Amino acid sequence: MSVYQELLGRLDVFTRKYYLNQILRGGLYFLAVATGLFLLFNFLEYQFYFSSTVRKIILTTFSGVSLCLLVYWVLLPLSKYLNLGTQISHEQAAEIIGTHFTTVKDKLLNVLQLKQAMAGQSDVALI
Repeated sequence: MSVYQELLGRLDVFTRKYYLNQILRGGLYFLAVATGLFLLFNFLEYQFYFSSTVRKIILTTFSGVSLCLLVYWVLLPLSKYLNLGTQISHEQAAEIIGTHFTTVKDKLLNVLQLKQAMAGQSDVALI
């Protein structure tokens, strides 16, 4: 295996860990917001004893918001983790790594761009 292929393999591993991190973070956000909304709606019902119509509106609002947050924060990253949706490219992964690790900066991105430039050119003397 060439060094470039190993680099791409490591970028793929990073991408999977990136989406796993998003799934975990999204799950925690979802649980926090859903619990907060549940407690808020229960407190409001306890204080004001709403009619059945208002309770139905509160239930549908809670269900709709919870479902939207679950899809956005958990299910979309899960689909990307399972390679069902479009994932971030190797260049985007290199940019993320470069912003977090100051020793890498844009070196990783430069390697990817040079390899891409070499594939498109027949004269690689300048590269």
